[in-house]
Amino acid sequence: MENVNPSSLQGDRKFLEILEKMGNIVIYEKNGVSIQGKGPSALNVDMEDCPDQVMTMAVLAAFAKGVTKISGVRSLRVKETERVIALKNELGKMGIRTKDTHDTLTIYGGLPNAAEIDTYNDHRMAMAFAVAGMHLPGIVICHPEVVNKTFPTFWEVLGSL
Repeated sequence: MENVNPSSLQGDRKFLEILEKMGNIVIYEKNGVSIQGKGPSALNVDMEDCPDQVMTMAVLAAFAKGVTKISGVRSLRVKETERVIALKNELGKMGIRTKDTHDTLTIYGGLPNAAEIDTYNDHRMAMAFAVAGMHLPGIVICHPEVVNKTFPTFWEVLGSL
């Protein structure tokens, strides 16, 4: 990934550390980062400081063997959509079992199935489940144009990876 500052103070920077905890190798380069790994490992993680990345983490956790517990999710309940419920619904379509409390989302990872994913008019839903589409043929993202809100070239950039 280009133009990622490894010294950034943004909360989203923490996501790279979480990817390392999932068993990936994050290589910090002059103009960005490279991520290598065999696949995600389950973990317990507090994501209160990077709530915008919870959805992507939940999708990755669907592919991890074991149980991933994400805490710090309460702010997702008051976004464009009730994101915790949206995640549960769409992961459920993929055959992934989940459980939630007010501030946690637990994902029982394994072998997800292809599904048609509703975006709930939420750009982050489309982007998060696009990760599943990169690894699982047959994932269909309904209303992919919702990414135009924040990242109009998202699909082109994703296609270039």
